[in-house]
Amino acid sequence: MVRPARVGIVLDGPSLTDLASAVRAASSAWGGMYYPIIDLARQDDWRRTMEALAVDFLWPIMETPAAEEIARQVGWTWRGAKQFGAFAPPEADSSILHRVLRADEWIPTLAPDSLIAPNWADDDPLAALFSTWLGRIDDSDILSSERYLPTARQVSFASSEPLPSFTGSVTPIRLTASQIDYQGETVGSGVLVIDPGNVQNLIRFWNIRAAGGGVIPWPRGHDGFAEPLVRQWLESLYPAAAERTRERYINLEVIDSESDESPELLRSLLNEFGIDSTTASFAYPHGWYNRHPLMTEYVVDFSSTASNEDWSITASTPSLPFARKWDGWPGVIAAEVGIYRDETGPDRAAYAPRLRRISDFIVNADNMSPFQRATGEGAVYGLQASTKSVNVALLHPLDIFSTMFNKDDATFDQSDDGRFSTRLAETLGATITTAATQPAVRAVLMETSEHSEAGISFPHLLQIAERERGMWPDIFQRTTPKDYARQVVMWLLDRNLLRPVLPVKCPKCRNESLLDPDSISHTLICEFCSWRFTLGVTLGREGRRADWRYRLSGHVAKSKLKAALPVLATNAVLSAIKRSNPSLTKLDGLLIKSKDLEAEFDVAAIVDSTNPTVVLGEVKNSNKINAQDIANLTAAQAMLRSVNIDCYILVATLKQQLASEEISLLRELCERAPQVLHSDGLILPAVPIVWTGSDLSVPWSSEQHPWRGEDHWQGASSIALNSCKKNLALDAWGMAGGGPSDPRFAFAWQTD
Repeated sequence: MVRPARVGIVLDGPSLTDLASAVRAASSAWGGMYYPIIDLARQDDWRRTMEALAVDFLWPIMETPAAEEIARQVGWTWRGAKQFGAFAPPEADSSILHRVLRADEWIPTLAPDSLIAPNWADDDPLAALFSTWLGRIDDSDILSSERYLPTARQVSFASSEPLPSFTGSVTPIRLTASQIDYQGETVGSGVLVIDPGNVQNLIRFWNIRAAGGGVIPWPRGHDGFAEPLVRQWLESLYPAAAERTRERYINLEVIDSESDESPELLRSLLNEFGIDSTTASFAYPHGWYNRHPLMTEYVVDFSSTASNEDWSITASTPSLPFARKWDGWPGVIAAEVGIYRDETGPDRAAYAPRLRRISDFIVNADNMSPFQRATGEGAVYGLQASTKSVNVALLHPLDIFSTMFNKDDATFDQSDDGRFSTRLAETLGATITTAATQPAVRAVLMETSEHSEAGISFPHLLQIAERERGMWPDIFQRTTPKDYARQVVMWLLDRNLLRPVLPVKCPKCRNESLLDPDSISHTLICEFCSWRFTLGVTLGREGRRADWRYRLSGHVAKSKLKAALPVLATNAVLSAIKRSNPSLTKLDGLLIKSKDLEAEFDVAAIVDSTNPTVVLGEVKNSNKINAQDIANLTAAQAMLRSVNIDCYILVATLKQQLASEEISLLRELCERAPQVLHSDGLILPAVPIVWTGSDLSVPWSSEQHPWRGEDHWQGASSIALNSCKKNLALDAWGMAGGGPSDPRFAFAWQTD
C-alpha cells in the first residue's frame, strides 16, 4: 500500500507564530491533517504519543537545539539536508520536489467549485483558531499560487460576522485528507471549549483531529460565532428531528478555564439535541496494531524471489491517479510493504520487530529513501510518488537480536550447535519444520544414530516408526498407522538423512563391510585382508542376510542430533503461538557475552513483532534444568526488559515429566515473575513457558496442542500460564501487593 507519510511536527515552547508555521507546513502536504504536533516544553512522553499514532518521522518546525536533536534520533529521521527537507520549497525546476507529496496534487479529483480558500483579518481575535481549524495556504509558495489559489473560491471568516455557508466545501486542511480512510484507534467526536488565543489550547484541538477525532471548536467568549457552527455540526450528525429521543453521546472537553463548566449557551444547545452536557473528555490513542491508521485504496500484491546472495527483494508499488503527468520527482509518499509469506531461509528475515533502532538496518539497496522503519510485518519506505517499485532489505536474525538487546558492551554470535540445528531444519524441509514434533521421525533418526556402524534393515525402520508414532497420523492425514510409518521412513530417505548401505562379508576373513551405493563395483577388495573377490558370488552365498540396511548420513553427528531435535520441536510449537507476522523470526544457539552475562540460549524467537516480544529458551533432550540455566535466562530477560521489550523464559524438554527439583526451581522462578510490559492494560505475570515431551509431540490439530489452551488468543502470557498449570501444577495466581506499575504476584500450587 502507498499512503501519505505521517509526520510528527516538533515545536519547543511555541508562540502563535510558530504554530502558524506548523499549520502552513501541514496544510501543504498530503495527509497533513493527521500530522500530530509535539511541544517538547510540555511533552515528556512524546515517544509514546508518536508511536501510538504510527508517525513515520519527525520534523522540527522550530530550529531549537532540543527540537533538532529529537528529529535526529534513530528511527525518527528524515534523511536530507535542510534544502531537501520535508517541506522544502520547490527548486527553479518545479518538477523536482524533494519534500513530502503536496496536497494540491489531489485538486483535479475534487468536485467542481468545492475547493475554498478561507481568509480572515490577521488581527481578528479568532485568527489563530481559523488557521488551526481550516488550514492555511502559504501565499509565498509559488506552487500554491499556481495550483490552489486559481482554483479555489474565496470565503471570508470573521469573529464579528455570521458564519459563512461552506457546507460540503473542501478547506485547505480537508484537502490534505483526500483519498485517506482513517482506521486508527478512535478518539471519538465532540466539542472542545478553548481559549482561541492560547497556543496550547489550539495544539490540543489540532492533535485531537490529527488522531482521527471529529472535533469542533467552541471558542470561549465568542458564543455568537460558536453556536451556529456547533449547531450546524450537530445537525450533520443528527439530521432527523424525529430521532432526537434516542440516547446520544459525544465528547465534551473544557480546557484552560476558571471552571470546568461549559458555556451556558453550549449546554442549552446540547440539551436541545438531547445530549448530556456532562459527557467525558477526548481519550488519546494507546497504540495501533497491524494496519497503519492512514489507509488508502492504492494497494498491489507482489511476489519476489531472492538468490542466496541477495539481501533485498523488490516490491511493486501502485500508481496514484493524478491527471498531471509526472516527469520528475513530484514528492515523497510512504510505501507500506506488508509481507505475508517469507521463505528466504534461516539466515535472512523479511520481518523485523517494530523498533525504531532497527531502522538503520533496513536502508534499501539504492539508499534513496528519506526515511524508513520496521513495522513488524514488513517495512515502510519513503519514496518518490512516481516510483514503480521499492527494494526491501532482508536482515540476518543475529543482527535483529543484537539490536533488540541494545547493549553496547555485549557481543552476539551463533553457536556451532545452533548452526547445526538450523541446517538440520532445512534438511527436514523448512526453516520451521513440524517434522521434529513427530515422535516417529525422532525415534527413527535416533535409532539409526545408535546403529550407525551396522545399520538397520528397512522392515525394522518401519517397526520403529509405527511403534513410536504417538498421536500420528492426525485427522488430516487419513491414512493407516502402517502407511504413516512407511511415509515417515520414505520421507527421511528422500531428505537424504537416511542412506542405504549394503553389508558384504569377505569370503576369506569373514570381515563385514558396509558399502554405500557409490562404492559398489563388480570386483571388491576387502578393507581388512586385501582379498580380491567378486560381489555377485558373495551375495549369492549370503542370501537374504545381504539385504540393504540404512544408517544415518555421515554428516549428522549423534550428539548434535540429540540436542537439535528438541530445539526443532520447540520452534515448531512456538511458530504456532506467534502473533502478527506469519513467519517466526528465530535464532538457534544465541551466544551472548558481556561483563554481566556469558551464556548460550538454545532458542531465541520473536513471537510478536508488532509489540516486540521475545522468547529465550533452554531446551533439553533428557538432561535436567539447573540453577545456572535459570540464572542465565533471568539475566537475559532483565536485559531485554530494561529496553522495554517483553521477554518470556522458556524451558522445554522431551522428557514426559519434570523431576521434582526442576519443578521446585521453576516454581521459584514463577514467584519472582515480573509484570508483562505490554498486555493491553491487563496486569499479568511473565511466568515461564514450560513444555515437556507431551507438549512437543502433538499435531497442531490436536486439542492437546499448547496453542489450543484456554485464552490462547491473548498471546504468550496465557500460553505461559497454561503451561505452568499443566506441568508445574499451578492452581491459581493473583496480586499480592504493590501498585499497577510494580505489582507483586502470589501463586498457589496443587499438592499430591
